[in-house]
Amino acid sequence: MKKLILSNGFILLLALTANFSCAQGPEKVYSVVKEIHPFEWYSTQAEGWKKVLDKDPKNAPAWLYFYTANRMMWLTERDRWEKLQEPWIKSPTEIVAMAQKAVPGTFEAVYLKVWNDPEDPNHEKNLMTAYQLSQGRAEILDEMAMFYEIRRNMEKRKEINGNWFQSNEIPEGLLNYNYNVLMTLPEDGIIMTQGDNDTFPLWVLQDALGIRTGVAVLNINLLMMNDYRARIFRELGISDISFNSSDYKNQDTVEVLKQLIIGQILENAKRPVYIALTVDRTYYSDNRIMNDLYLEGLAMRYQKKGYDNLGVIRRHYEQDYLLDYLRESFRYDASKTVTARMNTGYLPSLIKLCNHYKSSDESRRLETIRQMILNITRSSGNQEDFMTIEPYINCN
Repeated sequence: MKKLILSNGFILLLALTANFSCAQGPEKVYSVVKEIHPFEWYSTQAEGWKKVLDKDPKNAPAWLYFYTANRMMWLTERDRWEKLQEPWIKSPTEIVAMAQKAVPGTFEAVYLKVWNDPEDPNHEKNLMTAYQLSQGRAEILDEMAMFYEIRRNMEKRKEINGNWFQSNEIPEGLLNYNYNVLMTLPEDGIIMTQGDNDTFPLWVLQDALGIRTGVAVLNINLLMMNDYRARIFRELGISDISFNSSDYKNQDTVEVLKQLIIGQILENAKRPVYIALTVDRTYYSDNRIMNDLYLEGLAMRYQKKGYDNLGVIRRHYEQDYLLDYLRESFRYDASKTVTARMNTGYLPSLIKLCNHYKSSDESRRLETIRQMILNITRSSGNQEDFMTIEPYINCN
């Protein structure tokens, strides 16, 4: 009788599972900052959300995910996206206009305007409206944190980042990585960053957890804003550089300007200055800079006089860094691809340390570091990158 009951229950479970699978719609779509998927996946989701909207154009969340799917295709493979002629392929701006007509006054409609056009004269008004409508939703918190950072309202930035941390919407792996970035720096250090995932988590760790609050986190892209840069440089006692923004519109001139800004900070800051490994090398590729950059783990220190940076790297890995998450994780994380790419930042210092442990015959530490290198390279999923660095790993 027991076997019969189990068998019938199993059949019922299969039937329910089949019905559930058939009823499933498209998946939630997030920015590549949080989750990375292939182009085909975004296209499939865009098609699915378009069907949802065809049946129910008042479905506000569907507009957000339809927009995000198209924006991620447009952002990552624009040439390929532009060639598609499917009805679910729409420009981000076109989707924003459609959402305004279908669901005006909703969080999603206002938020899409904020996300789509930061140069809109009504951007600040729309941002505040979206935040009021959000009722604690995490999507808007990065925009709010940046808004208060640009205005140097540190009390409000701290409030926003505290809420963001409590939302559990920041991938744990990114917090782990950026914690170790902060541990690379002295309390009065300056760290130059470039993107979302090497900037926002640092602010959150500082504001929500009080970690290395004295460190100045300078995002190179934000420093392109004249008023903001003037405030930051004034706080740090650095003379500002003057330029006409209209002269720096194409990619080549933007790179030149970023090089000028980085050089001004490196040469004039009165505090220890570091460049995160996530910053594009073209912005500091000048030999006059490169020759004075010393790897210390997850950042490079600018130092005119040579010193034992290998000893510093060793101290960080043996005493300062939290590394268990690189060895094993028992938690599902949809952002694992994003985290895996960030974790490749460990490789330059790990290889140096691995070779050092081999030459000094420290077998236990050697094996630990070797395993970390293997875990990181396997997780990154890029075999070509591993083949490039493998000849420099003498600890196999």
